[in-house]
Amino acid sequence: MEKDVQSLLKVEPFLKTRHNKSMLNSLKFTLFTVYFLAYLLTPSFALASIPKKNHIEELFIWKVSDELNLTAQEEKKFTEIYKKLNAKKNEIQIQINNLNLYIKQTNDFSKKNLSAKVKEYKKLIHDLNTINIQEIDLVSELLGEKRFLEYLAIKQDINLKLKSLVLGDDPTKKTANSPVSASDPKPKALPPPQIIEEK
Repeated sequence: MEKDVQSLLKVEPFLKTRHNKSMLNSLKFTLFTVYFLAYLLTPSFALASIPKKNHIEELFIWKVSDELNLTAQEEKKFTEIYKKLNAKKNEIQIQINNLNLYIKQTNDFSKKNLSAKVKEYKKLIHDLNTINIQEIDLVSELLGEKRFLEYLAIKQDINLKLKSLVLGDDPTKKTANSPVSASDPKPKALPPPQIIEEK
């Protein structure tokens, strides 16, 4: 009897098959999605003590850590990098939003003012791109190239899901901008061109 109980408690052989690993990963992703949706649908008064931005950051960090199997040290370093760069991005985004608001409300369309605002906007976009390059350098150095590419895929997937929630689109639906994977069937052949004769 004791032997039967021990064999029931062993989960490792179950997890060693490829099919069961994919089922487990699918379950993890489903649970993450359900938790994330539940968070988004929770009334704001219930989460008044937790700033939403920080909560979303924590969810993202947890998702990346879980998907990439980060060690405690890697997770700590990744959290520091991500929060530091995200804070810088948010500061720049606020400046861009303020600039856009100024442009909408201004009546000063002198050449000097317009030129100054274009330069200011260009500098902000340049700063934002610099931070994105820093993210590539720091995170790829921490995770290695393979896990960094997996990180980018996770980030893209979450962004698409958030975008689909906001826009009400189906994230599984292919669009013209959707990436093509090797498993996708070949695109349908286009019909031959039609010749139009002028009369």
